[in-house]
Amino acid sequence: MPKIRAGTLRHKILIQRAAETTGTMGSVKSTWNNIKTTRASIKPTTGNEWFVNENIVNDVDHFIMLRKTNIVPSDRIIYNSRIFNIVRVLDDEERRNSLLILAKERIGETLGTTVENILNEDDTDLLTEDGENLTTE
Repeated sequence: MPKIRAGTLRHKILIQRAAETTGTMGSVKSTWNNIKTTRASIKPTTGNEWFVNENIVNDVDHFIMLRKTNIVPSDRIIYNSRIFNIVRVLDDEERRNSLLILAKERIGETLGTTVENILNEDDTDLLTEDGENLTTE
């Protein structure tokens, strides 16, 4: 696929990156920083269900397609209030214009808020890796 058609990228997503901060007493706290908002295509592929401690746990694998950006497997993707943990990041067809991401969503694991609410709470977090202001696509 030489180019991604804009009409297929109908999901507004937020990319977050983990950061560790040290508290005053030396405790390490893990937080998620907002990196970038962009458009993507999200398609479920497979689902699993199993028992853990007498509870049923569900997860769904998804393919997420987006334009080329700086994203690594330790990042995560937020769509509405759903959390997608990145498993693999692939350069789609090795053309350097789009990424194909294999992500896993744990059903029932949500933020309790949407991407729009996260962005409205504090837009000062939205910086690129270069320290520049985030631009939404």
